[in-house]
Amino acid sequence: MDATTEKFVAARSSTVDSTAAMRGCGLANLTWVGVDKEELRQRLLMPEYLRLAMRDCIKRKDATAIPDHLLLPGGGVADMAPLAPMVVFINPKSGGRHGPVLKERLQQLMSDEQVFDLTEVKPHEFVRYGLACLEKVAAEGDECAKECRARLRIMRGFVEAHSDDGLIEIFAFKHGWHASFVMTELISAKHIAQAAAVRFELRGGDWKDAFLQMDGEPWKQPMNPEYSTFVEIKKVPFQSLMINGA
Repeated sequence: MDATTEKFVAARSSTVDSTAAMRGCGLANLTWVGVDKEELRQRLLMPEYLRLAMRDCIKRKDATAIPDHLLLPGGGVADMAPLAPMVVFINPKSGGRHGPVLKERLQQLMSDEQVFDLTEVKPHEFVRYGLACLEKVAAEGDECAKECRARLRIMRGFVEAHSDDGLIEIFAFKHGWHASFVMTELISAKHIAQAAAVRFELRGGDWKDAFLQMDGEPWKQPMNPEYSTFVEIKKVPFQSLMINGA
């Protein structure tokens, strides 16, 4: 496994409940930088013709044939693409009442077509049909689709972890003793994110080592006081040979 840091975009909310829901999924930070809601919408919202074409392919589970009436004659231009197009997957059953609130708020911000209910559309289905649709349109010369594909970010709200879901659960500890308390269930670790891959940038300073652990196996990661150290964790289709006894 390897490490890649995901960028998360946050939306503002006018209610306490929706703010809490946004914060639970890492979506509240934009209230700190003063981004206007309409400006944020323009940054995230993909052109309607692409949204509808992707939704149609997902619904039909077929990205090989896209109806002509859903596409722009001659294709879209690059300037039509938003700066940070995003699709979000929400589990409406998680977080008590916050799941449905978060889903509704994001749909108001980014449209129904860019916010997916995990009970209806799985991420791999979006990749197989929705993303494949976008790539097909881009391959046919649509410059807007090309830009959207290059900039697209996929985000998920926290969902219940399963051993076969393909996700890495990322937790943080305050110090070495914190891990001991977590193991004895006296306190809990800080759940940072869920991701298919993660990339950490570690800066040593006065610290010479970082204490990391993956799948129950701890290790001490050396750090350079002058340069950043990067640790990448990702799934690979084969196992690494750690020790050769031959």
